[in-house]
Amino acid sequence: MKTLIWSVAWGDYRYMLQSLMSSIRNVGLTHDILTFTDQPLTGVVSCKTDDRIELDFKQYWKFHYLKKLKELDYDLFVFIDSDHYFVRRPEKDFSEIIGGDLWHSFLESPINSPRTRRGDWWGVPNGAMAQLYRDFGVNQGEVYSTNGGFWMCRKEFIDHAADTGFLFRDFQKGKGLDLPEEVAISVLSHLFSTEYENRFHYRYMDIWASEWTGVMKDKVPDGSFWDFQEYMTMETKNVNPAIVHAMRSKNALVERGKKILEDATPPEFVPWENAFKA
Repeated sequence: MKTLIWSVAWGDYRYMLQSLMSSIRNVGLTHDILTFTDQPLTGVVSCKTDDRIELDFKQYWKFHYLKKLKELDYDLFVFIDSDHYFVRRPEKDFSEIIGGDLWHSFLESPINSPRTRRGDWWGVPNGAMAQLYRDFGVNQGEVYSTNGGFWMCRKEFIDHAADTGFLFRDFQKGKGLDLPEEVAISVLSHLFSTEYENRFHYRYMDIWASEWTGVMKDKVPDGSFWDFQEYMTMETKNVNPAIVHAMRSKNALVERGKKILEDATPPEFVPWENAFKA
């Protein structure tokens, strides 16, 4: 399956993205990489951010960029946010993770389970969030949170995925809510997963996990084990995933990215019309 890894960043997040993209190459992944940034990156195809796409705080711009990518000749598009880091090559390829489905994000933590200890997700009480999912067409009994920083979409599903994301944005606004894009991403994984159980995060702890509690604060992940805490249940597990969503390592990732760019030949943007076009 012809796969493109892509991301978008600006400001200091651009340096984090440089650190991430260099880590992908350092562990030996050879998939093509495309970035959209306000200043060019090195070692990847680097395009300037599209001024026509508003970089809204709730991050629905991800769906606009996804639609832009359908011009490119790839089967699978893998979005990875800038505050990630690869410590080794994942044992499964992205195509193996998505399997036979059109869309993938890891369903991390149950919102309305007896195991759930946190009372809300994004400020919406658990019962109300579960009802929001059902009102939008989700029919699973238990619904799960997800992380908007790592997801995949097949080319033939791009328009449907993005349009559903925008439809959910408008739907929840009609109920007086203002939720970020990752709630829509979770809804997509519930609605469009024929291999639903293959979306559950607990099956992929060796591939990816989010370090949000600060056990690696201001440190670049180095392949050591660390204590992962599930967001809604607060259950813990000692993990060592290949891909770390290093949410509390931003400062360290910025500094690493700056050093990479300082040591590199000054990069230049590739015009969008020349970027991997079919």
